[in-house]
Amino acid sequence: MLGAPTDAEIAALIAANPSLIPEPPAPVLEIPTEEEALAAYRKAYARNPLRTGRGDADVTLALGECDENASGPGVSCVAAIKRNPNAAPLDRVIGFAKSASGEWVATNY
Repeated sequence: MLGAPTDAEIAALIAANPSLIPEPPAPVLEIPTEEEALAAYRKAYARNPLRTGRGDADVTLALGECDENASGPGVSCVAAIKRNPNAAPLDRVIGFAKSASGEWVATNY
């Protein structure tokens, strides 16, 4: 009966064939759902005194590609924003980050 390989045997096998060491998994990018992104965007939009009362309840948002935010925490996502159902979509890059409570926050919009 064979015993377990020694540390030296394992080291020799790995030195002979480095592909035996598995690649670490790629980090998973956490992004908001479209509902979470829309809620965060509406909340940020409503806080802006220049924009209040301008139909933020009719705003819709569709998320496109997201990636790590290069200028801060969270992610940056391409989003198509419509101010009303008949409006043409406005493509914007919007930042999203999670607050301490776990709620998504729009960081730039």
